[in-house]
Amino acid sequence: MQIPKSQLLSLAMLAGITFYCSSLQAAEKVVKLTSASTKIEFVGSHVVEKKPDPDSRKGKFQELNGTATVTDGKLTGISVTIETSSISTGNSKLDAHLKSPDFFSVRQYPKASFNSTKIESTADSKVKITGEFKLLKETKTISFPATVNHKDGLSLDAKFIIDRSQFGMNFGIDKIDKNVEMTISIAK
Repeated sequence: MQIPKSQLLSLAMLAGITFYCSSLQAAEKVVKLTSASTKIEFVGSHVVEKKPDPDSRKGKFQELNGTATVTDGKLTGISVTIETSSISTGNSKLDAHLKSPDFFSVRQYPKASFNSTKIESTADSKVKITGEFKLLKETKTISFPATVNHKDGLSLDAKFIIDRSQFGMNFGIDKIDKNVEMTISIAK
């Protein structure tokens, strides 16, 4: 039985497309993000005339999960979900207040999340990450700079400010600065 040339050509094209698609998939790496590899920390300050605030409060989220996608050696996506009840400052009284409806309202809003929509290279190992950040009942587009290295796994370091009042977190706005310094570190 002889196979017609048109069918041979179709089979060759299908094999080529299959090989091309599998090579595209091999160029993409998904890295799992956990609290063991990813740190999300913050610094809240009082409204003071002289900065930095000597009584600023540092904290972190101890439970989170997500993924980072690296395609052809570049960070192309990041998605993280934070368990807001995992907030920790080392001060149980402050932790309880931050979990209350005055701040994170963890019973009503047990999760916060970030999903990137765009990642732009800005310089060697530097990127600008833009995405949707959901906190409390608000979802806002935020952007922040980061330094990324993915030669031996994935590392990312970012430091930026968010305005908590944009998310409806307005408690003590005249005494507690609305701008919160965020630090994100990934070492995977």
